[in-house]
Amino acid sequence: MMGFLNPKQAEASNHEPTVETNPPPPYSVSPSLPQEQSTTPSIPYGHPPQQQYNQQQQYPPQQQQETPPQPPSSSTAPVPRTLHIYREGFTQKRGTIYDSDKTTPLYLLRNSWSADWSPSKPHIEILSPSTSQTIATVTFHAFSRTIDFLIHGHPLPLDAAGWFTRSHTFQSPIGVLKWEATSIWGFSLQCITESGEWLARFDAAYWSMKKEGRLEIVSRELPQQLVDQLVVTGLAMVELEKRNSRGGGA
Repeated sequence: MMGFLNPKQAEASNHEPTVETNPPPPYSVSPSLPQEQSTTPSIPYGHPPQQQYNQQQQYPPQQQQETPPQPPSSSTAPVPRTLHIYREGFTQKRGTIYDSDKTTPLYLLRNSWSADWSPSKPHIEILSPSTSQTIATVTFHAFSRTIDFLIHGHPLPLDAAGWFTRSHTFQSPIGVLKWEATSIWGFSLQCITESGEWLARFDAAYWSMKKEGRLEIVSRELPQQLVDQLVVTGLAMVELEKRNSRGGGA
């Protein structure tokens, strides 16, 4: 039999403690794997974002500049040296050899005043323009094709290469060298090594009243002793060609 509660009992029943439970989430959250910590620095609020570059960003390939071809160096391509020979006066017995600039004198030439067949010796004398000392002398012989030299006090014969040739040989610091004519007529000559490489060339100035010709030496790096020999023997060969063209004896 249901009884009725009095007002005090009803008020006490209203104050019984209740267990509160949290409401369920609006959606279920599944457990996730731990995320990697971001290495991107945090940007303070109110500042514009800064552009970040990472290693994965692709850059356009840089164009490599091609190196232009270089000219051959002086060590591989020797620079020739051209000497200019000038004669003085009507008789052409005196002269000067100038360097490539045509102003720096290197040698003084003195030819004998005697005739081609005269035994007066030496026939050519080469002197230093600065000291006037004798560098070399050249002597021809009437009954021999050998030409005798005296360079810095040392004898140096220039021997004929044969009876019917216009070639002469001599001993140099680099071996036996040979002067030979390069044309049937005229005074074009060249000096070559035993392997056929040229060291010096002489070209006559036919249409000049003062210039006898030019002597081109293969390189400026040749030792001075060899340069002196090329100059002296070259002048002797030119004089020999002149004597033969005039019909004079050697």
